[in-house]
Amino acid sequence: MIDLGSELRQAREAKGISLTEAGAETRIKEGYLKALETNDWGALPTPVQARGFLRNYAVYLGLDGEQIITRFIQAIRSPAAVSPPPLEIEPKGRVIDDGGAVFHPRDIDIEHTSGAPGWLSSDILIGIALALVVIIVGWGLLQLVSNEDETPIGVTATPALMPVVTNIAPQPTTGAETQPPLTTPTFDANTGSVQLTLEATEHVWVRITVDGVIVLEGILAPGTPQTWQGTQQVMLEAANGAGLQAVVNGQSLGALGEERGQPVTLVWDPSGLLPSPAP
Repeated sequence: MIDLGSELRQAREAKGISLTEAGAETRIKEGYLKALETNDWGALPTPVQARGFLRNYAVYLGLDGEQIITRFIQAIRSPAAVSPPPLEIEPKGRVIDDGGAVFHPRDIDIEHTSGAPGWLSSDILIGIALALVVIIVGWGLLQLVSNEDETPIGVTATPALMPVVTNIAPQPTTGAETQPPLTTPTFDANTGSVQLTLEATEHVWVRITVDGVIVLEGILAPGTPQTWQGTQQVMLEAANGAGLQAVVNGQSLGALGEERGQPVTLVWDPSGLLPSPAP
């Protein structure tokens, strides 16, 4: 290995300068100067400072500082070097001010950047993930709403109530389709009974009272005609008379209302239609 330390020591001794005097004039600690003259590079603070001390000391002793640094780098890179410090490439420029002081370069951390684009930050990735979650949840709710069964508007149908006082086959409702106007029929009083047959054209709430007893109160469904018979009277209460076709003692009355949603209350006895009871 190139013996730079001996060359520095010989140059100092040739000038008759002691290490103490050299340290005071170069503002380099005497211990660092001794390390330079003994090639003890590991005793120096940092590789950069080692090169700075070496250049400043060489210039102080009248030697070529740049040549000394070049030989120093070659020497520490040689396989025969003893414990070479991990030195970096010497930055260009001198490090001695007008007063001979040595500048101590600051250690600067080099920011290591990833290969990802600059705009692709973690905040943006989190925002994209949250947006995807919102879209997925919204789409699921939309599918749930669209798949719900449509509830028909109107009165909810209940199981048909079949409380019949006398099970009598329904009489034919010939001519009911023409919906003749409601009349006040008179019956043969010799029959001694009144018979009511109802057929709903839509779901209609009804209450049937036979001889003072409520035999049906609920929804009458279309296509299920029912018949009731009493010896004294039969009373019909309905929320929508237009949705009912009636036959009383074999006489068709057609629809029991002119307007949809018109409530009706009708009472028959063996002689015919009676005046509607007071509400």
